[in-house]
Amino acid sequence: MNNGTAANPNYEQRFTLCTENFKLVVDTPLVGPAWSFCPDVSKVAYYVFTLAQESYIRIEGVEYMQQFVFPLDVTTDSLLLATTTPLTNCDNISNAVEICRLQPGTYTLVIGGDNSLQCTPRTPTLIVDRVLYSQYDFADHAYDFGMMPRMVCSTTGSPAM
Repeated sequence: MNNGTAANPNYEQRFTLCTENFKLVVDTPLVGPAWSFCPDVSKVAYYVFTLAQESYIRIEGVEYMQQFVFPLDVTTDSLLLATTTPLTNCDNISNAVEICRLQPGTYTLVIGGDNSLQCTPRTPTLIVDRVLYSQYDFADHAYDFGMMPRMVCSTTGSPAM
């Protein structure tokens, strides 16, 4: 698609986050009874990031783990994790999670899994891209085909006048 050209610049930025080696013993707070929205998660890792503008984000590199994005900074008040609804749900066990049009602010990425994670390293990658608009994003900028005649064929441009 000619990404990275003058006609279609590539604004994507990739951030490789620290590797988490999930230990045999749970060493992080706020799992178990306080983690009621997703009871299967018993081991977690926290990552905090800040967006300066509306962005598209994609989280990769954490296969077969649950990934949650919370609209808060866990380092400021970790007790909010127990009462704040994440932007992603509990059923997102996959290689990648995508969130479109995430508003500017500080967020906490939480990756987690069950007790089967024993000395299992995971290195998440956070991909951030700009949200751009085209002339087709708004109905008032759409092309007006005018009155379309009834016919059984398709019209790919303005009908002849």
